[in-house]
Amino acid sequence: TARPEKDGRRQHEQDDPVDLRWNGLQHRDELGVGEDENRGGQDGSGDKTVAVANVHGIWYPGGKLDTPERLQQSRNIRTILAKFSGPKILCGDFNLMPETESVAILERGMRNLIKDYKIENTRNEVSWAKHGNDRQHFADYAFVSPDIKVNAFEVPYNLVSDHLPMIIEFSL
Repeated sequence: TARPEKDGRRQHEQDDPVDLRWNGLQHRDELGVGEDENRGGQDGSGDKTVAVANVHGIWYPGGKLDTPERLQQSRNIRTILAKFSGPKILCGDFNLMPETESVAILERGMRNLIKDYKIENTRNEVSWAKHGNDRQHFADYAFVSPDIKVNAFEVPYNLVSDHLPMIIEFSL
């Protein structure tokens, strides 16, 4: 579990500091990208590779609005994803409001499924109880590259977490 420190750093249980001022997004493993090493069916199977990235964005300081750190984070994510050819899915808790420039950066060359499917909320009462009068309706997003055919996308309501699940059914 991470906890904020006074100097803007986050301390993990393993005592490895993560500088939130830059968020350290520079390596594939830090972004959480998983990619099958079988690129485009080189073994003759015809399978396609899909890069899937899961992000937990900067949460501190709060507000879910643009900050220099969040703008840089979005640029870093785009740089990392550009290293992968072929279909891409980017999803997770970005801690951003929909109208931010940070989200607009991520939308370049990607479909924002929250926007396209007119999802009105990715949060619930569990979240709202934590935030009092600041009733946040968004934090989570799913973006797909144009070569991903989305067959269905839903954000079902439940109270398992303060974030609602996002389910993407897709084909290539």
